[in-house]
Amino acid sequence: MNRLLCVIAIGSITSLLVAGSARAEFLNGKIAEINANTQTLTLVRVNPSTYKKEWLRVKVKGAQFKGIASLSDLKSGDELSVEAGQNIFTHEWSAKSIQHFETKPV
Repeated sequence: MNRLLCVIAIGSITSLLVAGSARAEFLNGKIAEINANTQTLTLVRVNPSTYKKEWLRVKVKGAQFKGIASLSDLKSGDELSVEAGQNIFTHEWSAKSIQHFETKPV
């Protein structure tokens, strides 16, 4: 009986870690910083819930790029929409896809 409870507990914890490790969200904002060495970018946006400006560091390794070929095509100030998941334990963001928006002078 104890062995069965232990197996059930380990299975439940594993399921929680795998299924609940990230929540997906679209992050829209401007690039504040790009770090090619760590494959991260810092995005500045207004939080839609609190209406406060926030800076989010997003890992981009393995992300699908749309409108650009790679991280090296981006620069500070570019507008992006990033589909990313946030690990609920570490709070780190990891990009799944990055959409670059062209901003045209008026």
